[in-house]
Amino acid sequence: MAEGTAHWHLDRRVSLGHLVTTATFLLAMLLWGARLETRIALMEETQARQVAVDSRQDAETRRMQEEIRDELRRLNEKLDRIYESPGRRGAGPGRRPAERPAAPRADAAGPGRRPAEWPAAPRADAAGRAGGRT
Repeated sequence: MAEGTAHWHLDRRVSLGHLVTTATFLLAMLLWGARLETRIALMEETQARQVAVDSRQDAETRRMQEEIRDELRRLNEKLDRIYESPGRRGAGPGRRPAERPAAPRADAAGPGRRPAEWPAAPRADAAGRAGGRT
């Protein structure tokens, strides 16, 4: 072995660069820790508020579901009463549905119009083209 590396020794002198670097590192770590603590506290507050909002929304959702169930129950009861009513002319048990009135035709004259006033439809020629041109 070389003569200079056989024994370890520490230099008792500390350079100014090492002191500045160490102080800067410690200051940066303290600032980072303080910001981290602030962020954690803010997230805890936000979570507490969100829990309150969630519980209110859950209660509102349950209330709305109950209202919907009640409304569906009432609608079912109304439909049952209508379906089972004796004076109903609809399709009851063993009965045929009542005749519906015919829907008005698309070519029926409207109020105040006579069929003669309708615009003439374009005529098709022998090839099936509109306009009658050959």
